[in-house]
Amino acid sequence: MQRIVELVENHRKLVERFGKWLVVGAIGAVVDYSILIALVERVGLYPLLAQAISFTCAVVNNYILNRTWTFGDIKHKGPAVQFTQFFIVSILGLLTRTVIFYILLEWLGTWYRVAWAIGIIVVLIWNFFANLVWTFREAE
Repeated sequence: MQRIVELVENHRKLVERFGKWLVVGAIGAVVDYSILIALVERVGLYPLLAQAISFTCAVVNNYILNRTWTFGDIKHKGPAVQFTQFFIVSILGLLTRTVIFYILLEWLGTWYRVAWAIGIIVVLIWNFFANLVWTFREAE
């Protein structure tokens, strides 16, 4: 019976964390998207370069919010180690997103805003689980 209670509690925590992850991700998407639009439409940067810059700004934002809110109840590793891990996961996500963005933008002629959104959705699940099991794993 105790094992069942533990499984239910762990499942509840996972769902709660994923919900918080989605909220943080939505905030990060607003940061990312706003900077992307500003850099492309106001500054005149090429969309591929602009999305790399906007992504980096969103990563910093998301790390701070996820460390303090989504995973705030766990014993954390040092912030330098944890941010490095978060950034590595994010860079892998960026590489995936950039390939998707490039293919949709350059090969298929998709509007850059739609290409951006599709890339975000694809990478969302990868980032959550990679960070859950590696970056924000309980410190020993």
